[in-house]
Amino acid sequence: MKLFTALATASICISAMPAFADNDYEFFTTPSKNIWCVRRHDFSTKIPLSVSCDVAHHAWKEWIQGDQNGSHGNRFMIPGNGPAEAIGSSDTLVGSAGPVLQYGSKLTFADRPEDGTITCISEKIGLTCTNTSGGLLHLNREFYILNKPVPR
Repeated sequence: MKLFTALATASICISAMPAFADNDYEFFTTPSKNIWCVRRHDFSTKIPLSVSCDVAHHAWKEWIQGDQNGSHGNRFMIPGNGPAEAIGSSDTLVGSAGPVLQYGSKLTFADRPEDGTITCISEKIGLTCTNTSGGLLHLNREFYILNKPVPR
C-alpha cells in the first residue's frame, strides 16, 4: 500500500507499508529532464532502500572509460543508510516513466524505519539526495559531489 502526501512546503512524502510488492520501483526526473532516478526497495529478496540516478548530459568525465562489459560511468546510488557512491551500469534510467520533481520540491522515501530514509530535493543548481546516516549525493550538468557539503 502506497501513501502519497503533498505537504504545504511543496514536498511529497512517499512511504509504504511492508506489504509492498516485490521489486518495487518508483521513477522520477528533474524539470530539465537531465537527471533520471529510481527508488528501489525489494522486501522479498531483502534488497535495501536506495535511490539511483543517471545524468544524461554532463561536463564531467565518466569514471568508467571504454566498454567495461557494457557498463557506463554516469550512475550514482545512495542507500537508505551509508555513503553515496558512483556505480557502473549497463542500462539507462533516461526516459523512464515517472513524475517530474519540480524545482523547490522534495521526495522523502521511508519504507521501514530499519531501512533508513532518503530525501531528494530538486533545485535549479541540481538534485541533492541525503540519507539519515550522513550520505549525500548532488548531481548537475557541471559536477557531482558525493558525501561532502554542496557549495552554495
